[in-house]
Parts: sequence; C-alpha cells; structure tokens
Amino acid sequence: MEQAPTVQVKMEPVNMVTTDVSKARVEGYKGKLRDTLCRWCRNPLPHPGDCPARGKTCSTCGKLNHFTKVSHSSPKVAMPTPKKAIRAVAALPTTSSDSDMDDDQQVVHVVRAICNQQLPTCQVLLQHQPISALIDTGASINLMAAKVYHGLPNPPTVKPTRVQVYAFGNAHTLDIAGVFTADVAHESMKITTKVYVSHEGSGFLLSCQAA
Repeated sequence: MEQAPTVQVKMEPVNMVTTDVSKARVEGYKGKLRDTLCRWCRNPLPHPGDCPARGKTCSTCGKLNHFTKVSHSSPKVAMPTPKKAIRAVAALPTTSSDSDMDDDQQVVHVVRAICNQQLPTCQVLLQHQPISALIDTGASINLMAAKVYHGLPNPPTVKPTRVQVYAFGNAHTLDIAGVFTADVAHESMKITTKVYVSHEGSGFLLSCQAA
C-alpha cells in the first residue's frame, strides 16, 4: 500500500506575527493622529477659529506661525548684548542697615544705559573746584568715575557705603569705592549732596535732585 506524500507547512512564530500586527496598528494610529492634529500647533483639528500658532514666533528658530514643539530647527543662539555707557540712575528700596555707613544705605540704585543719547553738560563747582558734569533729570544719585575723582586737585574724603548699584538689565553689581559729601554750585544755586564713586564708567553724573 502506497503512503500519501507528506505536506510540509511553514509555521511563522506567534510572537513575530503579533509584532507585525502591533507595528501596523501603531503606524496606522500615527497616520490618523497626523491627520487630526494641526502641524503648526499640534492641537486637534479642526480649530474653532484661527490656529493658535498664527502670528506667534517660535522661541527655538525665531520663525513665525508655529510653536516650539513642532520646530525642526536647531535652537537659536543668543548673541551677547554689547556693553553701553553708564548714564541715568534710578532707585529701588531695600532693607539693609548699618549705623557705620551712610544714610542712603537703604536704597538700591539701578544704573540705566541710554544709547545714542547726548546728555547736556555744564560746568559746576565741586568744593569750589570747576568740573564738567552730565545733567540727567532721570537719575536719583550722583555718580563719579574713580579716575575723575582722583583727578580732582583736592578730592573730598570717601567713606565706605553698602549701597548697591546695578547696570540696567544686568545682575552685575558696579564696583563702588565709596561716597563723599560735597558742595555743588552752579551760577547762583548751591547744594550739599552725596556723590558715589565708581571704579567703572567715566565722567561725572548729576542726579535729578542735584540738577
């Protein structure tokens, strides 16, 4: 009696079939997700109005009309801000105190940089000595560069101070050498005021009180 020919059936591993089906499902889901999400803001479509990303600037690439999460560009490198000359001064309150220091120790002064602005100057008498001063009515303290102070024929005595002076928009504290009190006169006007001496900057700035 003849035997029936043997039929060989190639069996795929169960886990391989399952993996292929899972991949197909994932790809199908991703395709549907792409069709239902906005390519510019990644919010569900349709939008009730305009796309939220319209008119917005991407913080990564700096381009318009899309959010950072959909950007394919490399992060934009921030350029360093050029240093500017010291001009105007404003004041903010603080809470430090020390009886050995000057009365203005409770004020934190912020030095603002003003670009391309020519401040008026005038000749004043500082302790009866002529000196050129920048007049800025937006300033709240008088500030003198150390090199100007050392150039005075008879410089007043400088006392230590705990006043902190910052460059505007910068956490850097200016190097303040100290403070002195002096008479400042211009024509018929004369006041007694405090002048802070800084190792940075140049010139002599008169505050709004002195001006």
